[in-house]
Amino acid sequence: MQLTGERVTFTPVKQHTSSGKGVLASSHVFRFSDSNPITISIQDKEYDIDYRLSVEEFMRANHITVENRQEVTLPIHIVFGEGGNVLSVEVADWNVIDVDVDY
Repeated sequence: MQLTGERVTFTPVKQHTSSGKGVLASSHVFRFSDSNPITISIQDKEYDIDYRLSVEEFMRANHITVENRQEVTLPIHIVFGEGGNVLSVEVADWNVIDVDVDY
């Protein structure tokens, strides 16, 4: 499935970690291909954060493909430092299991 060209915005619910030093957010989105226009935007005025990540570039840099898969989880770990500076963007160390759905 590909998006119809309509711009769609997803705003995930965020949860603060038990340590109080992090935020977890996840979102289910429409299926997309390796070549996609998806951008993750993180904005927080309190901490002066205005960050954007191209999912296509992230996938290419980390050798991730979603082609020929029914459902995929992209675990992305973004670490911010003082003043909203991005310290690192990496594939999170999650247990990822491919899901094959029979229709």
